[in-house]
Amino acid sequence: MNKGEEIGTTSWSLLNWLRLRRSTIWILSLQALVLHSSFAVWLLDIRDPLFVQGVYIASMLALAIYALFYVPLPSFFHYFVASYVLLFMLFPLASPWLRLGFFSDEAMGTYTAMTVGGIHIYVCAYELGRRRFEAMESIQLQPTRLGIAVWSILALNLAAIALVVLDAGSLAALASASRVERKLSFDRISLLIVFILNFGSVIYALLPIYLQRKKWSALPIGAALVIVEIGAFLAFRARSTMVNHMVAFAVGAVYLLPAYRQDPDAAASIGRSWRRTLALVALGLVVLSSAITLRFFRGTFEEAGLDGASRLVVTEMVRRSFANGDLGYTPNTLAVMSEVPRRRDYLYGQSYYRLLFIPIPRRIWPDKPENTQRVVAKWISPELVEQTVPPGVQGDLYINFGVWGTIGFALYGFVFAWFDRQRGLFQGLLVAAGFMPTFHLARGALTNPLVLLAAIAASAWALARYVGRSDGSPNA
Repeated sequence: MNKGEEIGTTSWSLLNWLRLRRSTIWILSLQALVLHSSFAVWLLDIRDPLFVQGVYIASMLALAIYALFYVPLPSFFHYFVASYVLLFMLFPLASPWLRLGFFSDEAMGTYTAMTVGGIHIYVCAYELGRRRFEAMESIQLQPTRLGIAVWSILALNLAAIALVVLDAGSLAALASASRVERKLSFDRISLLIVFILNFGSVIYALLPIYLQRKKWSALPIGAALVIVEIGAFLAFRARSTMVNHMVAFAVGAVYLLPAYRQDPDAAASIGRSWRRTLALVALGLVVLSSAITLRFFRGTFEEAGLDGASRLVVTEMVRRSFANGDLGYTPNTLAVMSEVPRRRDYLYGQSYYRLLFIPIPRRIWPDKPENTQRVVAKWISPELVEQTVPPGVQGDLYINFGVWGTIGFALYGFVFAWFDRQRGLFQGLLVAAGFMPTFHLARGALTNPLVLLAAIAASAWALARYVGRSDGSPNA
């Protein structure tokens, strides 16, 4: 091959590479454009509401384009982005109408750079680490083992709830205790119950398949689920278990059930079917509204019992959700960013290196670094007993490394890309049951979500190995 032919071959290979990667280059360019706009708000101290809101709208449009056209559902990517947008990006848009004071806050520019810039660094990292669009594979199950797994895990969950009642002394004592009292009573038994409920959450993704095969079991399974969900809510005064089970069931119904049935379009388009995408979005809205309602139900239930909880007003719930709730976690993050470095020093990575010390009991090492949520609570709400305040994933990175912490979003992008590269039944179960840990990661918690994700991954792997067919034979 002469020199001219060698140059020509090299040029052709480069052209082919560019053609293969043109979507990636376009995606990265779009993300970089929005990222630079967000940092301009911070560097130039731009406080014009129209410009700043334009940055947030452009960011959400770029995220929507990538999420809808480039990443197959369901995925950890969608969980993280949806949680992040709801928690941190709607607040600036609602602020002028609800008079929330976002644009007058001293940390507004820093918040915009960290929040918008960080999520687009996350997208860039995810794009570089993800597998190209591939449809969900058809799944094969062993029906007998599926039945054994369903009833065994439901029985284990019921046993966990019974253990909660015994630990509290009685059902009446459990129902009458406040959230703070339940937190103060949290011990090793409570921790064991949390792991049992989360370890068993993967089975909810397979319930639609089992119920489709055994329709007679709907009534006893439904009764068992009601007991488990009410018991978990009373035990921890938290919505996490119920919401996670709802999401797992929805993913199982919309994606795993068609893959099990091996519908004609399942192998070719199940991950990009608009009908299934819209179905999952609709179910997501149901889950979101349920989560918001449960949050306010929990508070009014403790203050005024069932009678007070029955008088909840929808418009007030929405307003308060934006002001400081599921649709507006911004005030907590702004408060944290206002503290550092003006009144508090940076943590210099304590939030992350403390993970190495988890196995060491605090009674052996009393001065062991505290959970970041406790540190932040002492900063901004020192008067509240046992209060924890997640600072947001971007807030956590900021109080450790300053604005340079946005680079940490790349790690989240690569990790979730690895999760989403997994294949088959294992990946389906892992994604189905992984919503709440991912939500809490976005909200700013770190230790517990990582531990719970590890437990769910182990459960998904074990269940996939037990009920899945390895010989590729059709479902019975």
